[in-house]
Amino acid sequence: MSPPLYQTISVPLYASMVMYYYLLAPRFRAEKQRAYLLSTLSASIMSCISLPFFWTYITRGFEGMFRAGQEGWMGVLAEVGVVVFGVYLFGECL
Repeated sequence: MSPPLYQTISVPLYASMVMYYYLLAPRFRAEKQRAYLLSTLSASIMSCISLPFFWTYITRGFEGMFRAGQEGWMGVLAEVGVVVFGVYLFGECL
Protein backbone atom coordinates (compact mmCIF):
# COMPACT_ATOMS: atom_id res chain seq x y z
CA MET A 1 0.00 0.00 0.00
CA SER A 2 1.41 3.40 -0.97
CA PRO A 3 1.73 6.19 1.61
CA PRO A 4 -0.91 8.93 1.72
CA LEU A 5 -0.55 11.78 -0.74
CA TYR A 6 0.17 14.36 1.94
CA GLN A 7 3.25 12.38 3.01
CA THR A 8 4.69 12.12 -0.48
CA ILE A 9 4.23 15.58 -1.97
CA SER A 10 4.36 17.94 1.02
CA VAL A 11 8.15 18.31 1.27
CA PRO A 12 8.80 18.66 -2.51
CA LEU A 13 5.90 21.11 -2.74
CA TYR A 14 7.26 23.18 0.14
CA ALA A 15 10.75 23.14 -1.40
CA SER A 16 9.36 24.29 -4.75
CA MET A 17 7.46 27.14 -3.07
CA VAL A 18 10.65 28.26 -1.29
CA MET A 19 12.58 28.09 -4.57
CA TYR A 20 9.81 30.03 -6.37
CA TYR A 21 9.93 32.75 -3.71
CA TYR A 22 13.71 33.11 -3.69
CA LEU A 23 13.86 33.20 -7.49
CA LEU A 24 11.26 35.96 -7.78
CA ALA A 25 11.72 37.97 -4.58
CA PRO A 26 14.85 39.85 -5.75
CA ARG A 27 12.81 41.34 -8.62
CA PHE A 28 10.57 43.22 -6.18
CA ARG A 29 11.94 45.98 -3.97
CA ALA A 30 9.02 46.50 -1.62
CA GLU A 31 8.39 43.97 1.09
CA LYS A 32 4.66 44.34 0.49
CA GLN A 33 5.14 43.20 -3.12
CA ARG A 34 7.21 40.19 -2.05
CA ALA A 35 4.52 39.25 0.45
CA TYR A 36 2.08 38.61 -2.38
CA LEU A 37 4.31 36.19 -4.30
CA LEU A 38 3.19 33.02 -2.52
CA SER A 39 -0.36 34.27 -2.13
CA THR A 40 -0.62 34.77 -5.87
CA LEU A 41 0.89 31.35 -6.56
CA SER A 42 -1.47 29.64 -4.13
CA ALA A 43 -4.52 31.49 -5.44
CA SER A 44 -3.62 30.58 -9.02
CA ILE A 45 -3.15 26.91 -8.22
CA MET A 46 -6.37 26.74 -6.21
CA SER A 47 -8.29 28.50 -8.99
CA CYS A 48 -7.02 25.98 -11.55
CA ILE A 49 -7.87 23.08 -9.25
CA SER A 50 -11.39 24.41 -8.72
CA LEU A 51 -12.28 24.60 -12.44
CA PRO A 52 -13.28 20.91 -12.84
CA PHE A 53 -15.37 21.13 -9.68
CA PHE A 54 -17.10 24.28 -10.93
CA TRP A 55 -17.82 22.65 -14.29
CA THR A 56 -19.21 19.54 -12.60
CA TYR A 57 -21.35 21.73 -10.34
CA ILE A 58 -22.77 23.56 -13.36
CA THR A 59 -23.49 20.35 -15.30
CA ARG A 60 -24.50 17.91 -12.53
CA GLY A 61 -25.42 20.07 -9.54
CA PHE A 62 -24.11 19.93 -6.02
CA GLU A 63 -24.78 16.24 -5.42
CA GLY A 64 -23.02 15.21 -8.64
CA MET A 65 -20.06 17.41 -7.83
CA PHE A 66 -19.85 16.05 -4.31
CA ARG A 67 -19.92 12.44 -5.53
CA ALA A 68 -17.32 13.13 -8.24
CA GLY A 69 -15.05 14.82 -5.70
CA GLN A 70 -15.04 11.74 -3.49
CA GLU A 71 -13.63 9.27 -6.01
CA GLY A 72 -11.48 8.92 -9.10
CA TRP A 73 -9.28 11.67 -10.48
CA MET A 74 -11.42 14.43 -8.97
CA GLY A 75 -10.98 12.85 -5.55
CA VAL A 76 -7.21 12.89 -6.04
CA LEU A 77 -7.41 16.46 -7.32
CA ALA A 78 -9.36 17.49 -4.21
CA GLU A 79 -6.74 15.87 -2.00
CA VAL A 80 -3.95 17.64 -3.90
CA GLY A 81 -5.79 20.93 -3.39
CA VAL A 82 -5.96 20.36 0.35
CA VAL A 83 -2.25 19.51 0.49
CA VAL A 84 -1.28 22.56 -1.63
CA PHE A 85 -3.28 24.92 0.55
CA GLY A 86 -1.98 23.31 3.76
CA VAL A 87 1.63 23.64 2.60
CA TYR A 88 0.98 27.27 1.65
CA LEU A 89 -0.46 28.00 5.11
CA PHE A 90 2.45 26.23 6.77
CA GLY A 91 4.91 28.26 4.69
CA GLU A 92 3.18 31.53 5.56
CA CYS A 93 3.47 30.78 9.28
CA LEU A 94 7.27 30.51 9.14
